[in-house]
Amino acid sequence: MMLDHFGLQGNFDVQISGDTEIDGEKYGDPLKKPARFKYLADELGCAADQCVVIGDAEKDLRGAKEAGMKMIARPNRYTKAQDFSRADKVVSHLGD
Repeated sequence: MMLDHFGLQGNFDVQISGDTEIDGEKYGDPLKKPARFKYLADELGCAADQCVVIGDAEKDLRGAKEAGMKMIARPNRYTKAQDFSRADKVVSHLGD
């Protein structure tokens, strides 16, 4: 729905939502970020250690690291006080 709203439908090879069924035995708890990140890597045909997650919250960072992925953090005004020390890179603008 959000991709349609912003005119982005068709710009991504793989999409996932809360309704996407994920094999919990293969990926872990399907409601947790690491499982969803691992699922996406498989769908893209990539090894997890070759993936980079771009996120704005510490929970994105934890999920990426638990999935074995790299992480670029772009904190926002609500998350800037969170701990991004484990991020591979922290940027103030996505253009960075």
